[in-house]
Amino acid sequence: MDLEKHEELLKETQKQYPDIVLDGAVDNASWSKEKNRVLWVLKELNEFPKSNDLRSLLRQVANDLEPKKIYLNWQSSHGLHIKVSCQFLGSNNQTDRSILNRIAIIAVNKDASVSKSSYNELLEAGKKFRAIVLRQIELLDPTIVILEDTLHYLFDR
Repeated sequence: MDLEKHEELLKETQKQYPDIVLDGAVDNASWSKEKNRVLWVLKELNEFPKSNDLRSLLRQVANDLEPKKIYLNWQSSHGLHIKVSCQFLGSNNQTDRSILNRIAIIAVNKDASVSKSSYNELLEAGKKFRAIVLRQIELLDPTIVILEDTLHYLFDR
């Protein structure tokens, strides 16, 4: 695991693609302490407010008393990630938003302006961002990877 190199990768990628989503470990300190590091690889991210930094947004959702004021649709977008991740991380509280601090989420389509992509658009995004996503996985060094129907976008058939 090399979280510093992961940050460098995102900064370099952002120079080439200014509108990319900054994704990865939601909270680096929590991620680095985890025995079971759970990484979700999504096709794309649902629309989210204000900035391209998904990690910062999810830290706020995890820690704020009224997360809907920050991100109205957080539950429909990330509620399942919390429920499933709890099982891997030994938490019995499947509604505990703080679990977000302990996971990582990355997207195949890193374009922050896109929240719904067609199959062909996702194939193109997979080709465009494949090396970056695979490098992210390597640098984050997860013990558990959950691919939400994304494997075929990352590898040629």
